[in-house]
Amino acid sequence: MRLKQALITAITLIFLLLLSTLSYGSAMDDEFDKMVIGWFNNLAEHAPGIGMDYGNQEQEFNDIQPDYGAGGTITSECKYDEECFQCMKAHAKTARDLMIKLEKVYVIYQRTMKKYDMMVAIADGAANLGQYAKYAWMMQKGSPRSEMNVAKKKFENKYDNSQVNKLQKLNAELVAIGDCEKQHMGNPNWYNLNAVPLYTQLSIRYKR
Repeated sequence: MRLKQALITAITLIFLLLLSTLSYGSAMDDEFDKMVIGWFNNLAEHAPGIGMDYGNQEQEFNDIQPDYGAGGTITSECKYDEECFQCMKAHAKTARDLMIKLEKVYVIYQRTMKKYDMMVAIADGAANLGQYAKYAWMMQKGSPRSEMNVAKKKFENKYDNSQVNKLQKLNAELVAIGDCEKQHMGNPNWYNLNAVPLYTQLSIRYKR
């Protein structure tokens, strides 16, 4: 019973901690990793055969690395005209910064879900130690109102809201670049030809 509760608490803690990870980035993720390593070591000590060496999973998580070119690049003819360049450069920088943040949050989400899947698999195995523990764990795992699933839902909602907010800001910057192209380069179609495909690709990539 104590083991089952420890598993539920640990999995719930993933999402409660990582709600703030989306705001604070890799520093919080590092602190989370230290916490989980300690928890796994404790589980291995008190439940031999069930605990896993979380440290051995580190490389697997590190394989999920940001790909800052995945969404494409911002191309503009403004680089050939000084006035147009001055008009768009601040918008281009902000847009690029937003694209980097989108990718960073995406990586945090992917790593988090990988950790979650691993811990649920361990909890599934631990629950088999006893019939009551197995029943209690399945009820906790399957109930949308359980503390664990409520925390998971909050984490997913924060990810969705964070990415939608960044995408909206990115679109505003792309519209501004399009205005510079129209005003200084006589190109009224820059947004439709360049920004729309880029925005669409990013929206697909970062949708949960």
